[in-house]
Amino acid sequence: MPNQRAMIRAAPQQNGGDEEEPLPQGWEMKLDPNGRRYYVDHNSRTTSWKRPKPLPAGWEQRMDPRGRQYYVDHNTRTTTWQRPTSQNVSEFQEWRRQLSSNQAANRQNLENRYANSTTVVGPATTSGASTSTNSEEALPNGWEKRVMDNGREYY
Repeated sequence: MPNQRAMIRAAPQQNGGDEEEPLPQGWEMKLDPNGRRYYVDHNSRTTSWKRPKPLPAGWEQRMDPRGRQYYVDHNTRTTTWQRPTSQNVSEFQEWRRQLSSNQAANRQNLENRYANSTTVVGPATTSGASTSTNSEEALPNGWEKRVMDNGREYY
């Protein structure tokens, strides 16, 4: 029996320090008669030689009718075939934040661009557009100068 205790104490060094992470819920580590470590999943009633890594918060592993594993993200109500890790979940969340920020900035730019513009159909009028005066250079043929409500000029 002392040999088993020595093996359990030495386990973190043999496994590269993985033992510090807790096992996922429903898992247990056991030793076989030869002292080899294996893991029991009481949820699915299976065993594995590899130590399971916990899923990120809000994730669940499921099986489809054909016996294939997939993962459910209850946070975003999405699924994936790839096992999520804390790193790729955080990278995906950062990407979504950047995408959302970029979309908001683009939307604001479009609103600013078109919110105060005046549309003139036909020849320029004095209310929203003006033609060149004697003090300015003449514009090329077909060009006209327009002024937005905020005073900004465009051609």
